[in-house]
Amino acid sequence: MQQVRRIEYNDERIGMGSNSESGQAIGTALESFTITEDPVAPGQQVSATVTIINSHDELMKRLGMSFEAQGRYGFFSASAKAEFAESSSYNSTSTFVVARCVVKNPFRRGDNFRVKQPAQDLLNSLRFDEFKTAYGDSFVRGLQTGGEFYAVIRITSLLTSKQTELAVTLEGEMNGAIAGGKFKGKFEEANMSASTRTEYTATSFREPEGDPKYFQSLKLAN
Repeated sequence: MQQVRRIEYNDERIGMGSNSESGQAIGTALESFTITEDPVAPGQQVSATVTIINSHDELMKRLGMSFEAQGRYGFFSASAKAEFAESSSYNSTSTFVVARCVVKNPFRRGDNFRVKQPAQDLLNSLRFDEFKTAYGDSFVRGLQTGGEFYAVIRITSLLTSKQTELAVTLEGEMNGAIAGGKFKGKFEEANMSASTRTEYTATSFREPEGDPKYFQSLKLAN
């Protein structure tokens, strides 16, 4: 298991204990720490991409919900973003294009943590199972705030080659590599023939800027 993991935010606070198996934040074993933003961070960062995806795993990765990022899917199964991913109705017969824009503020983290006396007493008496039950085996080291926007476009055509062509055109147009209006024209042209009838569906998800998005969990030494 990784020593430091990024997990989707669910009302956690810096310093709270976290259970690596369930992903739930529980009791707080730490106190007397300070919270600051990274002094060497370059400031607000914005990244945007438009990409054709070919698998459900790739969809989850583009939404920032991959197994590698979270540790296990169960950590975010009840989140609003998970519900959005579910609503995209991913399937292997359609072609999907994902547009994403992520804004990150400087990372906020805690420093100079001190263990509370009740928690220290459990450690001193080697009652590690009781400690894990009360406080977990990790703790929330910091919070990432910012904003996120995602759009998932599903294109389904009776002709697979037309479906792929439309997806490539849309990706290029949204990335600025193809002149605007190309996709609309090709889509309308496809629907003029019964043999290339095409369906286009788009869903979007937005989380307002400034809210916490992720917490960084630090694994305690065994």
